[in-house]
Amino acid sequence: MKKYLFKSFNLTKNAGTVSIYFSYSSPNLSISSFSSIITLVTENVDEVYNKLINKGLKIAESPKLNKKFNIYHFFIKDPNGYTIEIQRFLEE
Repeated sequence: MKKYLFKSFNLTKNAGTVSIYFSYSSPNLSISSFSSIITLVTENVDEVYNKLINKGLKIAESPKLNKKFNIYHFFIKDPNGYTIEIQRFLEE
């Protein structure tokens, strides 16, 4: 199995675009190795995190900087156990 496999598509609604990436995780991530991940890209990672916390979701780790991939992100699990990543690409 490959360490990374990315497929993506964009959804557009009300003049906003959400990019969704499906990937296999790296064994170096803090989540289960080789599990599927759905990545939602937003400029407002902290806002999404706070909304989820305020709605009572239990999130293992707060958003953090990932220097290796130049992103700011956090992970949650959906009710079926799938991993969802909320992330923002950082400027270079």
